[in-house]
Amino acid sequence: MLPVTLQGVGSLEAIELWESSARLRHPIKAAHGTHDHRTILYLRLMTSEGEGWGEVAALDNPSDGDPSLGEVRQHLESFWIPRMIAAARQRDDGGLGSHEIAMLSPGSVTDRFCSSALEMALLDAELRRHSLSMAQWLHSDHKALPFGMALGIPGAESIEDLSARALLGSEAGASRVRAKIDPSCAVRYLTSLRGALGSLDLHADANGSYGLLASDQVVAELTELDGLDLRCIEQPLSTNDLTTYAQLTASVATPICLDEGLDSPQKMSLALRYEAASVFCVKPSRLGGLRSALAVLGQAHDANMTCFIGGMFESGLARASLGVLAGHPACSFVSDIAAPSTYFAQDPCELGGPVKALQELWNHSGVGPWPLEKSRSLVGTFLRSSL
Repeated sequence: MLPVTLQGVGSLEAIELWESSARLRHPIKAAHGTHDHRTILYLRLMTSEGEGWGEVAALDNPSDGDPSLGEVRQHLESFWIPRMIAAARQRDDGGLGSHEIAMLSPGSVTDRFCSSALEMALLDAELRRHSLSMAQWLHSDHKALPFGMALGIPGAESIEDLSARALLGSEAGASRVRAKIDPSCAVRYLTSLRGALGSLDLHADANGSYGLLASDQVVAELTELDGLDLRCIEQPLSTNDLTTYAQLTASVATPICLDEGLDSPQKMSLALRYEAASVFCVKPSRLGGLRSALAVLGQAHDANMTCFIGGMFESGLARASLGVLAGHPACSFVSDIAAPSTYFAQDPCELGGPVKALQELWNHSGVGPWPLEKSRSLVGTFLRSSL
């Protein structure tokens, strides 16, 4: 069940775009490239009764069907921001509600990344206007939750180095390790991690890297991982053909997880119908926003399926919202909710880090902490009066 719609926050006066940059403490090598830094784009919505901030989750470079940050920014500037301002002008009160953003979307993956950030900004303004935290809005009583850590494919860092870092992470409180893999290293790498971590939760994240192999070879290679007690193997195939995923799910003992292949509530309905996976990685940005993510989580809960919230190296603003979502009853696996201080050299929003093996959740008004003035620079202003 979706939460109650909040009342508006006055007329929309202006939208600003701001940028920050952040460097990862340790580069993360994935099948589609290496992540070592993030450019982070924020939206600031100013209304007659307050303001709200949203964060664009897109990475600098396109990957796995997701658009680049540049593509999302261009689409915001040329389509979404003018459309939002035009829609607000047609209203008697000159405003829009966060629940209405999805109605403006044509539905491409780039649109979904745009609408996710805009919905977040409006929701942030609404929650602050009513002095509500996101947790209060969702009637969630969680104060803190277990958190995980991510490791890349061995490259500049050896299997031994990564296994040692995984052990340090578990000793620092991480309850789950999510390791990027590809066919060249999966068995040796995951065997080493299992030896270092004991019974700690371990995910293998393939990012579609098995997609070039023949179907029987995929099954053979993934079956080799069945003895490692993995919680799941994420997105082994590059295809989003749910029939193929259903066949793979039936052939491999380790649970198969949909990640990049889950991009809408409609896709979730089909995945459940075809039994295409038994675990689902839910990313609000790829789904089009927090409300779409809640809809998918509701579908999973009704079907008794397992979910967790996936991250994209967000700053503290968006990461705070993921923490609250991870309290949903469908999220029975550890989610990507660790504060950015665990993977960034410096978080532009300075969200508080984990304490005693738990990530404390945002309990103040709004979606999360805003980027600090010293950490951001203005890159665009769109006034209601000039569009």
